Amino acid sequence: MEDRNEGDKKIRIGRLAVDPVFLLVFLFFAASSFLLAFFLWLAG
Repeated sequence: MEDRNEGDKKIRIGRLAVDPVFLLVFLFFAASSFLLAFFLWLAG
């Protein structure tokens, strides 16, 4: 049984195929919002 790629490379998380660009953007926004909340908590 061969695993065939569907043209573009996608990261498979279980049954979910995620676009790497979308994953990078999501991680960037999550990290930036977490850092913003952390600094606001420090300032408070």
